[in-house]
This record gives sequence, C-alpha cells and structure tokens, in this order.
Amino acid sequence: MNKLSLKSRKQTRGKQIRDKQTVSPLTRLFARGHKKVGYKKTTGDLMMQLSANDHKHIAEVIAQWLTDDENAHK
Repeated sequence: MNKLSLKSRKQTRGKQIRDKQTVSPLTRLFARGHKKVGYKKTTGDLMMQLSANDHKHIAEVIAQWLTDDENAHK
C-alpha cells in the first residue's frame, strides 16, 4: 500500500468523524422527534405562517406590563 492512499483514507475517516461531531444533541433530538410525529416541511411552513406574528404580540404584551409596572411604582 502506498503512502498517499493511506493518507487519503485517514483524511476520509477523520472527515466522517468530524461530521458526526458537528451534529448537536439538540439536532439529533429534533430529528428523532420529527420521525415520531411524521413531520413534513409543508406542515412546518404552515405552522410558521400561522404563528408569524405571535412574537410581535408577545413583545407588545411585555412592553405593556413593563409600562404598567413603572407607572405603579411612581
């Protein structure tokens, strides 16, 4: 076996190991959960559309709470 083929084989093995290490535990958990619930991209896109403005509404509610709290302490 020549030195070049051994070196390229080691690099390939190292690349495979690095790819596995870059996957976070959270990503693996999500992937497992997607299999269980039958996740589909179209369903995910629909859920994102339905909840698109939720964060804005939540921010408005929190801002109102903070304003009310500041006024109560004056």
